[in-house]
Amino acid sequence: TSRLEYRFGDNGVVQLLDPSAETDNSNLCTVPSIDDFAKDHNRLVRVVSDGAMRSFCFQRLQLLSSSFKMHITANGAVESQ
Repeated sequence: TSRLEYRFGDNGVVQLLDPSAETDNSNLCTVPSIDDFAKDHNRLVRVVSDGAMRSFCFQRLQLLSSSFKMHITANGAVESQ
């Protein structure tokens, strides 16, 4: 198994590194620019603030919660074995 390491890059953002990689530039994830991050954040804020979306998500979570409770009631004994 490979052990991962982290360090702060030149721009102050943490880099996730794989020391077993053969290249020195073994950063496992790319970090978006601040402009891309701000654009994505603003889009998420708009989606979360939409009343219809919040209502839909709340109803969907209620349905999933009910389904899960029904599953536990019907199959709880089988899954605990």
